[in-house]
Amino acid sequence: MSPFLMESKDNVFIFAYTLEGKSGIVRILLFDTIDGQLYQRDVDRNKNLSMIYFTDGIIHLREEESSEEDSNQINSIELKITDLEKVE
Repeated sequence: MSPFLMESKDNVFIFAYTLEGKSGIVRILLFDTIDGQLYQRDVDRNKNLSMIYFTDGIIHLREEESSEEDSNQINSIELKITDLEKVE
């Protein structure tokens, strides 16, 4: 796994990880500087997810799919901090 993207806003740092040689995000790590906690969440490896932004405590991810009917269909996934697991 390798880091793909980092986003920071206010007191939160978000790291997105991909599998080597792949472009889709497979894991999100979030570090909250206020509570000093690290959180993580694995996401669906079958989707080609890319991070859009973090706002109001929600991580917004985007899935881009190419199909014959719609060559640029975009679906959005939202993860709240409470959807992530604390890393012990």
